[in-house]
Amino acid sequence: MRFRKELSAMVEQIPEGMVSTYGDIARAIGDVVASRTIYSLLQEEWDGGLPIHRVVTSRGEAALSRYLQMLKEEGVPVENRKVRNLKDHLFKDFKSERILAKLREKQEELASKVSLEDGFKRVRTVGGIDVAYKGDSAFAACVILDVEKMKLVEERRLSGKVTFPYVSTYLSYRELPMIKKIFKRLKTKPDVLMIDGNGILHPRRIGIASHAGLELNVPTIGVTKRLLLGKLGKTPKKIGDFSSIIHEGCVLGMALKSSKSDRYVFVSPGHMISMKSALDLSRKLCFHRIPEPTRRAHRMATELRNKRTG
Repeated sequence: MRFRKELSAMVEQIPEGMVSTYGDIARAIGDVVASRTIYSLLQEEWDGGLPIHRVVTSRGEAALSRYLQMLKEEGVPVENRKVRNLKDHLFKDFKSERILAKLREKQEELASKVSLEDGFKRVRTVGGIDVAYKGDSAFAACVILDVEKMKLVEERRLSGKVTFPYVSTYLSYRELPMIKKIFKRLKTKPDVLMIDGNGILHPRRIGIASHAGLELNVPTIGVTKRLLLGKLGKTPKKIGDFSSIIHEGCVLGMALKSSKSDRYVFVSPGHMISMKSALDLSRKLCFHRIPEPTRRAHRMATELRNKRTG
């Protein structure tokens, strides 16, 4: 796992008598948004020789009380359960491959290739893909529906290992390998593919749905229950109402009130589909809060995970 290997290399560079923060390591790897991921990973089991006790929060707090004792023994002053005069003991001079910076550059390159024009004349079938997780195991499900008859055309399930952790705005590098594998197993290629995630509703306009659309050469829509960024132009009140999601002066998606729930579903075009078509198709397929293809795929992926993991 390249990310984990890079993280290990960063921690190994922190010298005795010094500490670093989760944020400093994230910046060294290429993006401060990875701070939470790094915190989570460092709570796992690591080889005994890795000095994870030298990584603290921005306030100088250690993850475990015994880490503070270890820091004391190395000459780091500790007071009130945190490092005293933190800035005097911070190590930031990391040598790094900056893997997230490189992945971000790749995202920006891909974003320029996204098309927001409809790549179809008629939509007969729509697919839905979702991936559930348990540790480093992934459980993917894909459902293909006939949109006129609302009949199941095909369904697929697949499990495997993930090699990249969850890092906000870098979901593609975690999830895309499973999506590509399950898509290749389909006998029926859908006219449009809905993915549980964002399309252009993303800081670099290249969420998982856009990335997958480019890789698979299929029209895609991103559908998610959580708003990643942007603000709503107005408040949708009735079922079927929608509002533009605006970020930096651009409309990147739509907030759709698809059910009686006060919570919206957030729709954005992925690739080879217009904003209007992405919204129209999502509204047409919403019989519950979530559009039917991704709702069924989510249920299948969750059932597969529960069955395999007990």
